[in-house]
Amino acid sequence: MTGLSVKDFVKSVKLRKAASLLAENKLTVYEIAYAVGYSYRKYFSKEFKKQFGKTLNEFAANAVVD
Repeated sequence: MTGLSVKDFVKSVKLRKAASLLAENKLTVYEIAYAVGYSYRKYFSKEFKKQFGKTLNEFAANAVVD
């Protein structure tokens, strides 16, 4: 249905949740990574940039909370 493997779909859901938490600006990047299931901040940052095309800092600077 989505054209993604199960692994990639789960990763996408986790990263979208992380983006939402990042936009709220209430938690640190480490706390967000851990909350969505990433143990390593560096890997989380790499996957986030692949998904959204921006670093965590770039995304947070431009995030708009609904």
